[in-house]
Amino acid sequence: MANDGTVDQQQLQSTINELWQTVSQILAKILAAADVTDSRQLGELAIYQTLEAAINAGQLGNAANVRSGLGLGSAATKNVGIGSGQLMQVGAFGIGGQNLLTDSENLNNITTPGLYACPANATASTSGLNYPTGLAGTLYVNAAGAYIASQLYITYTSKPEVYFRTRFSSELLWGRWNRLYHDDNIVGSVASGAVIESGSSSNGSYVKYADGTQECWSEVDLSYDSSLGNGQLVKEWVFPAVFNGRPTMLGGSPAYTTASNVSVNPQDIGPVNFYFYGSSSYVGVRVFKNTYTAQSFSSSDTYRVRAQAKGRWR
Repeated sequence: MANDGTVDQQQLQSTINELWQTVSQILAKILAAADVTDSRQLGELAIYQTLEAAINAGQLGNAANVRSGLGLGSAATKNVGIGSGQLMQVGAFGIGGQNLLTDSENLNNITTPGLYACPANATASTSGLNYPTGLAGTLYVNAAGAYIASQLYITYTSKPEVYFRTRFSSELLWGRWNRLYHDDNIVGSVASGAVIESGSSSNGSYVKYADGTQECWSEVDLSYDSSLGNGQLVKEWVFPAVFNGRPTMLGGSPAYTTASNVSVNPQDIGPVNFYFYGSSSYVGVRVFKNTYTAQSFSSSDTYRVRAQAKGRWR
């Protein structure tokens, strides 16, 4: 075909000539194998009639000689099928085919090796079909014998989810689906299946782990509270992520930064401690001046500390 979309007549004629030469060579081999010398037999009879007449007359000889005369290879002796030593048709070998899964096919029953496609989320979400997720995807199946099989499922998403499971018993029981973790899903929302989740806000930073552990930390600026007297500096720290119940561990230390501005010698300030222990969303942080020092905190004092809390998010 020419670049403008029209048919190139010269090229078309050349193709037809080549095709005719090929057909002529095949017919010549057929005639030679059948020992047909009268050209009228080809012109007056259909090809299959010529072959049939030659077979009936015993002119073709044995099958091996005919195949050799026609230039046929060993594939001519194979039957079509999916068994050992057979020739498979296009589509019969899984990856070369298009096996669409319907909303009535249970994945527990799909053990024939091949490649299958679930085209819709609605199908994957259908109850009782044993999909690992409610997302459309590709199913790879491999098997070894009547009892042993494995399945791999990959979703059609920008950040694909990958699941796998195996069957290895005469009871034909499948193991549970296991999720494969990779660069796109190991970090994310732990509530949605990620291994690690992290984030931050003005209240500090946090990390959540898949086992339910949560850690929060922040730098907290303590200040003077006249209602508590001049012996302490305090601050209510709101956690950057809420715990499931109160934290099980709390810790703190001086930050020793220029953000601190206190009237008391820092060496005379006691360790960081906490109050309001019962809350899952905040805790009180404070420091006291040592009782032996004559100095006192004033209304303009600020003292920065590092605070950490550890507990569970679920």
